[in-house]
Amino acid sequence: MKCLIVFGLIVALFGAFVGYGYVVFTELTKPLPKPEFKDDTYWGPGDAKDFVPDEKIYEFKLQVPQSEIDDLRKELNRTLRLTEPLDGIAFEYGFNTYALEQFVDYWRDNYLTKWDERQELFNSFKQYKTEIQGLNIHYIHEKVSEEAKEKKHVYPLLLLHGWPGSVREFFDFIPMLTKHSNITDYAFEVVAPSLVGYGWSDAATRPGFNAAEMATVMRNLMLRLGHKKFFIQGG
Repeated sequence: MKCLIVFGLIVALFGAFVGYGYVVFTELTKPLPKPEFKDDTYWGPGDAKDFVPDEKIYEFKLQVPQSEIDDLRKELNRTLRLTEPLDGIAFEYGFNTYALEQFVDYWRDNYLTKWDERQELFNSFKQYKTEIQGLNIHYIHEKVSEEAKEKKHVYPLLLLHGWPGSVREFFDFIPMLTKHSNITDYAFEVVAPSLVGYGWSDAATRPGFNAAEMATVMRNLMLRLGHKKFFIQGG
């Protein structure tokens, strides 16, 4: 009799343990509620109540005054007073100062001397600015060629650069995505914005602008351009 009682207790305890484990497992693995995002939060300067929305789209062309180029070259010509990095260290403790010297040399002696060519390349893409949630957002917008439009399925594609980075990352392959080729039966209408605070897009003027807020601004940009559904690539 005692054995049966002990056995019954063991079975009861085991059942309780299994039941409790099931409840905990179910609680931990149940789908999370869909997050709610405010799609109209104002991130621009001043008070939101004084904000007058502007949904127009404006063409953008890069035109850097020669005076700014000269000022930058003057700053780059200053003697660098840098602390030598630790032995055997690349970028583990911040930007490596040996590499920084090489970057500055290239920036001053190579890149700036060909600035007109750089600017012409940049302006070879169709670019625009529009205001989203109080922020002026810069973006490249390249539509498919007429030949591709006639023969292919066209899909909108949002290209997002990384950190640190810029829309320059996409210059080489945007034409591959928009022009006609015999490799695929589809092509892309490319939208490549400068992320908030990068390039020629405004930065948020108050704290709290994180990844979800960035995604909301980018989605609102695509909605502004007439795309409710689109492919997306993250840098």
